[in-house]
Amino acid sequence: MRTIFVSAFVALIAMPASSAEFFIVQNIAKQNCRISEESPKDDAHTIVGEGAYNDEASAASDMRKMLACNPTDASSGTPQAPTGLKKE
Repeated sequence: MRTIFVSAFVALIAMPASSAEFFIVQNIAKQNCRISEESPKDDAHTIVGEGAYNDEASAASDMRKMLACNPTDASSGTPQAPTGLKKE
């Protein structure tokens, strides 16, 4: 019986650690994006995309597809490779 309580307590403590959220944050002035585990706290940055992502891979995949993060190449009209990719 004691093992059940200990196991439940350990699971309860570990649960918040597994609920990490990732955001695609755009620097408005520089027009570049990065993946962050924190929501922006100033007016110079904004969240783009679906809001909070459950995993970093999903956020990175969506960021590569976003025109807001990939300014259009004037010569071809296609999105350029993402710039300023940094994880905070």
